[in-house]
Amino acid sequence: VVEDGYEFFAKRQLVTIFSAPNYCGEFDNAGAMMAVNETLICSFQILKPVDKRRFPFTSRYNTKLKEKQ
Repeated sequence: VVEDGYEFFAKRQLVTIFSAPNYCGEFDNAGAMMAVNETLICSFQILKPVDKRRFPFTSRYNTKLKEKQ
């Protein structure tokens, strides 16, 4: 599990992207998405885990239930 959603290794020649925030409901980790532009500059969008106290959950702990109308 990568706590901040991504992490560089090997003198920044390798990056690990972790796309599952709050993995298995046990880790308070972020997820991330990486974009690479035409000049090979990387940027990241961080996916924070949802607040467990504010939202009801399904068996997938990082998924908010859609409220009935």
